Amino acid sequence: MEEYYKNARIMIQENTNQMFPSVILMNGKGPYGSLGSTLYESFNVTKGKTYRFRISNVGTQFSFNLRFQKHQMVLVETEGSYTDQIALDSLDVHVGQSYSVLVTADQDEADYYVVATPKFYKFDASNSSLVAKGILHYMNSASAVQGPIPDGPDPFDLDFSINQAKSIRWNLTAGAARPNPQGTFNVSNVTLSQTFVLHGSRALINDVRSYVVNNVSYLTPNTPLKLADYFRNGSGVYQLDKFPTQSISGAAVYGVSVVTGVHKGWLEIVFKNELEDEIDSWHLDGFGFFVVGFGGGEWTVDSRATYNLYDPVVRSTVQVYPGGWSAVYVFLDNPGMWNLRSQNLVHWYMGQEIYIRVHNDDPNPAKERPPPQNLLVCGVVDDDVAFTPAPAPAPQEGW
Repeated sequence: MEEYYKNARIMIQENTNQMFPSVILMNGKGPYGSLGSTLYESFNVTKGKTYRFRISNVGTQFSFNLRFQKHQMVLVETEGSYTDQIALDSLDVHVGQSYSVLVTADQDEADYYVVATPKFYKFDASNSSLVAKGILHYMNSASAVQGPIPDGPDPFDLDFSINQAKSIRWNLTAGAARPNPQGTFNVSNVTLSQTFVLHGSRALINDVRSYVVNNVSYLTPNTPLKLADYFRNGSGVYQLDKFPTQSISGAAVYGVSVVTGVHKGWLEIVFKNELEDEIDSWHLDGFGFFVVGFGGGEWTVDSRATYNLYDPVVRSTVQVYPGGWSAVYVFLDNPGMWNLRSQNLVHWYMGQEIYIRVHNDDPNPAKERPPPQNLLVCGVVDDDVAFTPAPAPAPQEGW
């Protein structure tokens, strides 16, 4: 399996000129007016009414900026958390992120553009297939959409995007469910148990381009990590805490990166994007996290003075700007083996991920249930796991 992933990375490296998408779709439909597609998305509205739009970036590479021609949006929610309501002319949505906005049909009865354009990428707004175009159609509209698409911010203007991100805050007064621990409305008084500083970048490993975290590129082992964890305590598959969580490996290597997360402890994760030409985004399975800060350049402990600890929004995916850092707090109350990864598909597939092992020896089912009796096994865990431990495989290159 390790050889399979190495060969796949070589193939991707040889086809880097095909890594950019050829079109951005809206609800699976091509851009309005595109010669390559007769289908486009149309949203029917009635003058005077207000509509909730759920906006999700389900792409694998580009962040995008979305706007409604001649209509404002009111941001109300992101990924399950109510936000302070703020009026926006346009909204940046990064890979893997979702938002809810309210749009009031308060213009003349006509057709208007709904547009999404890529961030940090040069495109031709007049005819590019990378401009997703739908229509906001008033029910009594007698005129087709007119004029050029509405202008958005410069796609390379990071200050706009960062300032907008900092303005998105948790609504502390809305009557809504809160993430665990229940009753935590801000994180101003928490005590941190751990800090991970994760540098995402590119590297060559045996002349194969890979993406790395702290100079380690994750290589999927033959044995699923939970099987290795439960039956072998990781032996022969991974070495717990070998991955450097606060430093950078001296040489770029492959590794099966598994680190300890303190059960019911507060973890601070600082994501550093060493790439100067891409916006990245990161997701952690099993948890929401408090997005407490964004910054440029290097992160230091003094950077904590810039954190918003009063009303940071809780979400599942955070963007990391080129050459910058993003910081989150996570309360590790959910035992398990949890994947922390880049949401950019090429980054993820080619090595930007680690696993956080949140473990509690107490077998209380409320913490983590044991595997079922009919569990399928593979790799170093054979069918007689309870009686005959399988020998450890030969060490792989790296770890």
